[in-house]
Amino acid sequence: MENINVAVATDANYCQHAAVTLASLLHNNRRLSFRVFIAVTEPLGAAGALISATVSQFGNATVEFVDFSQDLLPNLHLSHHISLASYVRLWLTTRLPADVGRLLYLDSDVVVCSDISSLWGVDLEGNYLAAVPDLPYSHENIGFANDDRYFNAGILIIDVQKWVRENLAQQLVNYALSKGSQLTYWDQDVLNACCKNRVLFLDLKWNFQAMMAERPGCFALNPSEFKNPPCESRYHTL
Repeated sequence: MENINVAVATDANYCQHAAVTLASLLHNNRRLSFRVFIAVTEPLGAAGALISATVSQFGNATVEFVDFSQDLLPNLHLSHHISLASYVRLWLTTRLPADVGRLLYLDSDVVVCSDISSLWGVDLEGNYLAAVPDLPYSHENIGFANDDRYFNAGILIIDVQKWVRENLAQQLVNYALSKGSQLTYWDQDVLNACCKNRVLFLDLKWNFQAMMAERPGCFALNPSEFKNPPCESRYHTL
């Protein structure tokens, strides 16, 4: 079976969280093989060694650290909990090996609870990415109407080759710099604006957020759907 390409982005503050995300993925998918890319924005030292040790103990993945410290842009809109590491997903595809055609991106607050092979195999139908709808907030700041669909960027299936061919990374960075502090949800707003109408929307189970259980009416959810999602975030679950 082919390797599943997985990426997480982290700085020194989130290494422990990233290790938990990867441990949950590898533990619950022991029959699958993974090629893990850790996108870093600074030297990780012992924290990076912790991630490597966590991955190696499962025996079904390799790990590669990809240094983005020279690519960071100081003018991006940040906050107390959104660092430059969060924006790395915008140009992640520019530093991956040429043989990577598809990528599963996971935020470092995701917990994977079951097999993800059907998620990995989803037909993107020519879209840039696949993602789960986000909670229904207003996104007028990026020109979205109330009925425009907006996704959560914590778990993505990315068509790497399409991003590269169409130079999407540069479009994303340009948009981020042009909007600045108008970005309410930072890099997630950027991805939604630039990928509008080029997104395959997935079932909510592939990125189940705790807030969904608190606001089931927003998603027409049945309480039974809260049980055993394959992925959860913040911590998200898969």
